[in-house]
Amino acid sequence: MISEVIKRFIFITSAVLVFTYSAQAQLVNSGDLYVKEGAVLYSAFTLENQTTGRFINDGTLILKSDLTNNGLFGFSPNLSSGLTRLEGLSNQSISGSSEFQFWNLNLDNGQGFSLENNLRVFGSGEFNSGIVVSDPSDPVFGFGIGGISQNSSDESFVDGKVGTETDSDFFFPVGDEQFLRFLRAAPAAGGDNLNLHGRYFFEDPDGQYPRDQIDRNIRLIDDAEYWELENLNTGETPMALTLSWRDVTTPAFILGELNQMSIVSWDDAQQLWVSEGGVIDTNEQIITADVEFAGDGVFTLGILVGKTDLSIAKTSFGESIWEGDEFEYELTLQNNSQVVATDVVLVDNLPAGLEYISVEGESIFGLLDFEVEVIGQTVIIRIPEFIGGDEATFRLRVRASDPGRIINVAEVESFEEDENLEDNVDTDENEVKAFFIPNVITPNNDGFNDQFEIKGLNKFISNKITIFNRWGDTLLETDNYGNDWKGEGLVAGTYFYTLEVVEEDGSDQTFKGWIQIIRED
Repeated sequence: MISEVIKRFIFITSAVLVFTYSAQAQLVNSGDLYVKEGAVLYSAFTLENQTTGRFINDGTLILKSDLTNNGLFGFSPNLSSGLTRLEGLSNQSISGSSEFQFWNLNLDNGQGFSLENNLRVFGSGEFNSGIVVSDPSDPVFGFGIGGISQNSSDESFVDGKVGTETDSDFFFPVGDEQFLRFLRAAPAAGGDNLNLHGRYFFEDPDGQYPRDQIDRNIRLIDDAEYWELENLNTGETPMALTLSWRDVTTPAFILGELNQMSIVSWDDAQQLWVSEGGVIDTNEQIITADVEFAGDGVFTLGILVGKTDLSIAKTSFGESIWEGDEFEYELTLQNNSQVVATDVVLVDNLPAGLEYISVEGESIFGLLDFEVEVIGQTVIIRIPEFIGGDEATFRLRVRASDPGRIINVAEVESFEEDENLEDNVDTDENEVKAFFIPNVITPNNDGFNDQFEIKGLNKFISNKITIFNRWGDTLLETDNYGNDWKGEGLVAGTYFYTLEVVEEDGSDQTFKGWIQIIRED
């Protein structure tokens, strides 16, 4: 073997130092070698930086063959410069026991690279040609803070583990076989920097992560690919995660239902796939979701059960309501989709001044099963399953105890995602009027003031009314008056009443007044 051993301190300045290729030759550094800014070191030999070697590249290093690092291989931090270009004519191995540190790294070898050692790029990692394939030791093609990957494609990416320490959005140039299948991750606003390892597998996850073990809002799991992420931070780290899809790797059953696509993750505690949701960009062929996990995370694409479209409408029909009156709200619930809505929860928040009495309900399809729970002023109606296209009507009976404006809000939701949340809430406004005793009746059967009707009489536990004429003769005396006296057989004129009531607290009260009967001639 022909060796060129560098044992002394060497500066390469503005010159171009060329080591030409000869069979089995190699360039060995066991001392200090510094490639200064503006200088170029070109070698067709295998480059070995031994355990005692210190290789600092602030200029340009062009390598046509393998490289091994067992010592210190890096750049001057105060300069943050240096370009290493790997552009051999046959597969190049990147090996050794000590991490390579590059400022800029340019990969341009169509025959590819064998990664057998960790490396980190702090500037730009440029993927022009050649796939980087990791060996079974699982080394990391890493990027430091501020490091970025550029130009990756099917011709050049990392078939293995990519690492990053980043405070911004990072593009993982990962793939498998001949396909780039990148992912992206960005720290949550105000969150910690990311410290991640990520890789892509062009294979069915079912062997390790069974696809039939799914949360109930998931219908299908991608059976051809998945990504693994390792969070090296302590505890859970929130981030925005972006996955991509491609027609050459992603199954047709996923691509055919993009509107139902979701990022899904394997929940190791529950041993099932769960949905992370996601915002879809069909132009870029990506989906992004906010995720949070500690340790290892496994992600792929899934198809959710179809979205529901629930709506709620509430009315008291503008009914005139008086203190003590019982009346009904009508709540109309519709499932405007063809998807069965499960775990439907309809919540009606009764305002102060209304007392709950009962709920009755029925649906068009006649298959309505529901339970009612009342917590304070909140009425909760739970429906296990609400069939697509069905309509249910609930009659919520209440009692008005206090006068004043009543604003009643009802809202509905289900376990499934809803296509249109704008119609999931409705409000009814009405007024409870105060207790009122009229002093005029016009019994002419026109439907207005035909009888002596005391508004809000129901607010009392019991009542007794006595009506008499000016001479004291009793014309009507009855307990729990039914608001039905019309002055039958009496001439127009003025009459008098005494109303004795028992309040809810058990106290007595008496009202006295007059009634004028007006009859048309």
